[in-house]
Amino acid sequence: MNEKFSKPAEDLFDNVSDYIDLKTDNIKLRTVKGLSEMASCLINFMLILFVLAMICIPLALIGILFLGDILGSYGLSCLIVMAFFLIILVLLLIFGKKLFAGRFVRMFGKLFFEKDDEEELQEH
Repeated sequence: MNEKFSKPAEDLFDNVSDYIDLKTDNIKLRTVKGLSEMASCLINFMLILFVLAMICIPLALIGILFLGDILGSYGLSCLIVMAFFLIILVLLLIFGKKLFAGRFVRMFGKLFFEKDDEEELQEH
């Protein structure tokens, strides 16, 4: 009689243990997936910034030379180009959260909290 009750309890314990192991593995896999996608986005973002910098630097030099010829003073043209970049920096500091924070929150939310279609089907 004791075996009738102990066998289901042992099976239940084994099933719970297997379930916990599977959930732990699932969390690890989702974390690795999220971190790898986040690293990929970060690398892409840095690459875009690098390319933009490589475009802006020559444009700034061209602007300095052009304004220097028009104004007759390269120092003054440097100040004008620097003021232009400072205005862009101030605008990014003021509106940066609105432009980027919402997008990053949604992106990270999708990376870490979005369930796969298969996972949803298995739960229902």
